[in-house]
Amino acid sequence: MTPNLDVLASRSVILQQYYSEAVCTPARTALLTGKYPMRLGMHGMPLSNAEDRGIPISERLLPSYLKEKGYQTHLVGKWHVGMSRKQFLPTRRGYDSHYGILGGFVDYYTYNHVELYPNGKEFYGADLTFNDIPQDDEDRYIVDALTERAMDIIQNHNDSSPMFLHLAHNVPHAGNDGGLLQPPKVPLSKRNQHIAHSDRRLYAEMVTHLDLSIGRVVKALADKGMLQNTIIIFASDNGAPTVGMLNNWGVNLPFRGKKQSPWEGGVRVPAFIWHPSLRPKVWDGLMHVTDWLPTLMGAVGGEVNVQIDGVNQWDSISQDAKPKRKEVLIAIEDSDANVYAAFRAGDYKIVVGNVTGVSNGYYGADLMTYRSSPPDYFATLKSSEVAKVFNH
Repeated sequence: MTPNLDVLASRSVILQQYYSEAVCTPARTALLTGKYPMRLGMHGMPLSNAEDRGIPISERLLPSYLKEKGYQTHLVGKWHVGMSRKQFLPTRRGYDSHYGILGGFVDYYTYNHVELYPNGKEFYGADLTFNDIPQDDEDRYIVDALTERAMDIIQNHNDSSPMFLHLAHNVPHAGNDGGLLQPPKVPLSKRNQHIAHSDRRLYAEMVTHLDLSIGRVVKALADKGMLQNTIIIFASDNGAPTVGMLNNWGVNLPFRGKKQSPWEGGVRVPAFIWHPSLRPKVWDGLMHVTDWLPTLMGAVGGEVNVQIDGVNQWDSISQDAKPKRKEVLIAIEDSDANVYAAFRAGDYKIVVGNVTGVSNGYYGADLMTYRSSPPDYFATLKSSEVAKVFNH
């Protein structure tokens, strides 16, 4: 159950046909640049921590555009688009501050990251920084550490200027191979005791904690008096890896496939946008992760003066204007193991290339089994932090 997210979504514009990328690094590249990752050499497999690659420094990123409009800009959480050189780091790319991890995944308690290379060598080390300074003494559960940093930024914000807060949680991403699922060290939530599969239950505990984080952040915005002048976007960066490498027992049904695949389960993900001026609805327009940069710039009265792949959807979403996008390049993969591409035009989608064995099944039905009746849904919604804020 995700009552905070559900209450917030019920008052939002739910993006019914929202596409991201199949894996982390390409998704974040698309979000920050407004361009398809293959144009920048950032498609394919996600970055390893030791890899000497990043979004080219010639590219201007979303926070840089917002700074030009007077915004303070903060990144809390995952970066994963370049860490081998100082010029790749967040505070050199338009963010005033960054607290979080630079790579793809870490242990949720020790912040240790373990990588095994094809030559059999294993590398490991801590990956948690604050403005590029290692945070060796941090001992909070990572979800709490990131949430509390976001709340601190909100509480200490000087409202003489606007703010862009990019909160990029790594939950429910799997951790290292030896600890794929790491729920918080608190008594297991009664909300999830009805789930039969034990790993799925642990996954649910992590998602429950993410939902609590959203509730705390929304309450912090309300307490600061900022909520009614805030745009909130919630979006996943890719589908769940139900099975296979770094699986987390998430489920993409009724869609086919999973993370690292061109099928809908890997790339069509949950997303919604909230602002008090927006009429709650399910918006059926086609939208892609590259659209956020021009859409947000449109919302704040700015524009993007370079050629990008994203389109400004703000009027379409906020004023029920005709959706701007009719087609989208969904995925390109040219690794040694798989070569494929996926493209959608109107109601048609084509997948080409070598897709033999590319997780083309429907996964996770067995994980959805209940061992008892779930808690009362509406009582859970009413008691959520977001419901209390809106009903105050």
